[in-house]
Amino acid sequence: MGAWGYKIKQDDFVCDVINSFKQKLKETGCFELATKEVIKSSSVEIEDQDDGPLFWLGLASAQWEYGACHDSTYEQVKVIVEKEIGLDLWKEGDEKILVARKNELADFFKKISSVNPKPKKLPKLIKRKPIYNKGDCLSVELENGQYAAAIVLYADHSDIEYGTNLIGVINYLSDNEPGPADFSSKNWLVVTHHNWNGKINIAWYGTQGHRKFSKNITVIGSIEISKDDPNQSWSHSCWENLGRQAYLQHKWNNENA
Repeated sequence: MGAWGYKIKQDDFVCDVINSFKQKLKETGCFELATKEVIKSSSVEIEDQDDGPLFWLGLASAQWEYGACHDSTYEQVKVIVEKEIGLDLWKEGDEKILVARKNELADFFKKISSVNPKPKKLPKLIKRKPIYNKGDCLSVELENGQYAAAIVLYADHSDIEYGTNLIGVINYLSDNEPGPADFSSKNWLVVTHHNWNGKINIAWYGTQGHRKFSKNITVIGSIEISKDDPNQSWSHSCWENLGRQAYLQHKWNNENA
């Protein structure tokens, strides 16, 4: 049970359902379509004896937040509360927590039995493309006035709201801004200081926070990205950190020469 408390929204799956409904509202702009698509995408979970009740609680919560529950959703929650469906795992735990859960369900059902007096406006879909194009060569001015350099390896448009760039930093640190020739060798920065264990400094960067640091980043030119270049990373970083590892690695090299 992915719950960290007895309240409705203190459950991972319930939160997932709520977020999914909100996202579908953004994409469709329609209450009915969002409901249908969320139900369709969660068809397996709905049939599960543990996840099924949680799904309807999450959907009811999300619907009520924007006005009122659909009749069908409301009826599902009514049955869940009245027949105490989905409480098997709770009954295996502390009795006080079980009572608190039952009271929470009763209060929740009472709340959704009426229209929300202060419903939220339907969320709008904001399209955010990746900041840079694949192959862009970036000059990065660091806080100390020196320059680092990085190459955009990929521009991911799969999430239309939050485009991301995969960026690899090259082994460059200078008082002078890099030029096109400095990127051609693709000498990727291998980070060995402290616990980095020789990893290439490559990470994903989203659109958030870029504006604040955009004045420090200049597109010098463009270079072809080949199949031999790095193309994967589990790391996600903020623009403030772009190029910083070049300074830290060079400092480490100098101190440990």
